[in-house]
Amino acid sequence: KGRLNMKTRLYFLILVFAAIVIFSFQTATATEADFISGSGGRVVLDGDVILGSHNDYIHVYDVDETDGPELIADLTRTYWQWDGIASGDLSGNGVDEIIHGCRVDGKLRVYYIDSDSTWSTKIIETVNFKQGHVVDIGDINGDGSNEIVIADTEPQLRVLNWDGHLWAVQLDFEKGDKMAVGDVTGDDVAEIIIGDKSQNSIKIFDYTNIEIGEFEAYFADGDDIKVGDVNLDGIGEIIHASSNANMISIYDMNGTELGVFSLDNFRKGDGFAVGDVTMNGVDEIVHADYTEDMISLYDMNGDLIKKFGRDFRQGDGLAIGDVDGGSVIVGEPIHSQQTIADQVIAIINAPPKHLGVINDSGVFYATHENENEEQTSHSFKTTTDFAFSAKISVSYGSSKFVEAKADISSKYSSKFERETGGSFTQTIGHGLTADIKDRVIHTTTHYDVYEFPIINPPDMAVIDGEQQYIMAVVPIAPPSITLDDYNSPIHTVGDIRTYPGTMNELLGYKSRNLINYIEFVMSADESSAWLELTESEYQAGKHTSSFGFSAGASISGGAPGVAKGSFSVQADYGSETVNTNKLTITEENSIKVNYEGGITDEDQKYTVRSVMYYDDETGALILDYIIPVMGSHYDHSALQFGSFSMGDSYYGGILGGFNFSGYTTDGTVLSVDNTQSTPDSEVQLPIKISDADNIGNMDITLTYDDSILSASTLTTGAITSNSLFMDNIGSGIINISLVDADGISGNGSIAIITFDVIGDEGDISPLILSALANDRDGEGVNMEIMSAYFSVEDEESLKGDVNGDGKITSADALLALQMAVGIIEEDLIADMNDDGQVTSIDAAEILDLATGNAVVDMGYKLRGLNKGIKPRQLP
Repeated sequence: KGRLNMKTRLYFLILVFAAIVIFSFQTATATEADFISGSGGRVVLDGDVILGSHNDYIHVYDVDETDGPELIADLTRTYWQWDGIASGDLSGNGVDEIIHGCRVDGKLRVYYIDSDSTWSTKIIETVNFKQGHVVDIGDINGDGSNEIVIADTEPQLRVLNWDGHLWAVQLDFEKGDKMAVGDVTGDDVAEIIIGDKSQNSIKIFDYTNIEIGEFEAYFADGDDIKVGDVNLDGIGEIIHASSNANMISIYDMNGTELGVFSLDNFRKGDGFAVGDVTMNGVDEIVHADYTEDMISLYDMNGDLIKKFGRDFRQGDGLAIGDVDGGSVIVGEPIHSQQTIADQVIAIINAPPKHLGVINDSGVFYATHENENEEQTSHSFKTTTDFAFSAKISVSYGSSKFVEAKADISSKYSSKFERETGGSFTQTIGHGLTADIKDRVIHTTTHYDVYEFPIINPPDMAVIDGEQQYIMAVVPIAPPSITLDDYNSPIHTVGDIRTYPGTMNELLGYKSRNLINYIEFVMSADESSAWLELTESEYQAGKHTSSFGFSAGASISGGAPGVAKGSFSVQADYGSETVNTNKLTITEENSIKVNYEGGITDEDQKYTVRSVMYYDDETGALILDYIIPVMGSHYDHSALQFGSFSMGDSYYGGILGGFNFSGYTTDGTVLSVDNTQSTPDSEVQLPIKISDADNIGNMDITLTYDDSILSASTLTTGAITSNSLFMDNIGSGIINISLVDADGISGNGSIAIITFDVIGDEGDISPLILSALANDRDGEGVNMEIMSAYFSVEDEESLKGDVNGDGKITSADALLALQMAVGIIEEDLIADMNDDGQVTSIDAAEILDLATGNAVVDMGYKLRGLNKGIKPRQLP
């Protein structure tokens, strides 16, 4: 009868027991699950490599990218050269059978595992199988069950089901032709694909012999043809192996070539199969080379995934199927309908204007418009996604199935988009203008939610006694989109002193998500610029930004990217998210930032940088601004210190032992900030100057520990953008020299250095600055130089990182101060002096870490005037 190895026998017994005892209410099936309409079935195939040898055996191997191959079944069977072999779930029990067509006695044999985990054989006498006939398996009539399909040279197709019922369809099939079965139209019914040698074409038929497609392809004796979803679009592709050209060509049903690659030494008699062997949701192309005795797995680009040696002779058989029941299969789902409201798609902030300097609308604004003065918009697509219950991600986090979640989701999203057409794609932003108010675009979407119980494999189905689920979220109708006013947490419209000074201070900004930015000076002259929404290198090939909401819990609040409403589900999905909304941008979708001019006083001029990026957490599209340089009209030192108010509460001039009463600063300061980050991260360090006065040239040196930090790039800062600038990055040292014909005055960044953190947790590197400078008259400039340090911190316990964004900024200090007065709940990550409570002393220390100058800047922060911090109103 053949045998299974001990591992497979035990696994199969567990599968049978689980199916009987735990999941008696579910029926396992290898028909593919439908996450969109809500029907259970196979989610991903755990394909085994099946070799039929005319040494009279059939071997089955479990293969993945790193381990194996492991022999899991050794069947002693009479197998002749040029016999036919295929695999699929014929009985509907969730495990694939092996179908063997014998050219000597003409019989068809079905090998399957019976209830005692041994192999049995079902013989079908009536098929008259001969050399040149081809056997395959698939659901060709749409009844939900697979059929065996035999192409013979009568010519006809003979179709059989598990019960042996046979019917025939006349079809032009000659010796040397090839046949494959698979769904190439996306209708969940398998078509019959014929490689026609005499007509050099590939033809597509339904099971009634109606031809539904044909395209030209040189097809020779010795070629082969298969069907599989090799590009994760949810539709089978036609894969043609050419023995003359030694080439693999991949086509859609219309004959469009989707891929092609060379395959050395493909000959008549080699083995050829397509199926998901690595359990990652995408089918691999498998080639058995009889001249080399080598089995090779390729992706659709021809990249070799794995190869291994096994005895393979000319005319042996090769197939892919899950014969030991390792595939992921789900039962019929629990269904509910949910609504998520006010999910943020985009935030378009108004350009920074200072009341008293610019008081009118229409002077400085942003609008969706291109350089041809045509209004533009963005394409917004709503599609489907799914999530795993929490313990699957924990227990199987390193498995190919869990790692391939995004790719598998893409497959079902493609299917959803085909079925709904363009009705779930809308345009947003058309005619949108942000002038005196920040604007936000929200969406509200109604969903079908399907929670599919996993019924196989059994150790994934029940973990720690809890049933595990895969949740699919499917939009019911196109979402409603609204445009609302937006209250930014990091700036106050009308006060440019509250805007950030660097891009890293922007809400949800990471350099990898930058789309584009422009910079110009607010002066007497008119100025217009267009932010072309070109993709960054990080986004290349992605072209969409997805964002979602946390599943498994009630969702509330209205912060950017956080939806409102209740999302009640059966299972615990932990921190899993479902991403159903995608915003697509192209180079044509530009946003115009327009300034009409009018600021003539030198001390009122300022520099604005408009920044377009994706929010790192939510994926929302954001247009925001920084103010790297501002004139003396906006100088904080002109403000009176002493008592100040925040809402209805008043604080004196003493905070944490520092006296702010009447404090002012004079003279030029060159500085870097104390900075922290985690191992293997990227950090940007600006070298800043304040109160510069007509500086004509500078020589700056920054030294650091190159065992902790590795400098990768250096860019000029906002204040040196027009300077003659040279830099040299060495090992542990950076030298900068610059000359400015107009003289550098005011505040801003000299340079921004990007470092890779290569040190370990606990490492500290000094950041030592030294500099010499002269003014435009050649006189030396006395500067205060403020060096700092960089520390490598634990990602989970970066003390002082109150908002958990991986860095310590002035925003954390403000949160600590709010804890100190009871506005928000106390979190001891802000307890810097370890006295068991959060007070203003802790806030001062956090700010010291963030800025390197707590004495001056804390006073600014408390007034809500420093860059990046908006005044908070107390109740």
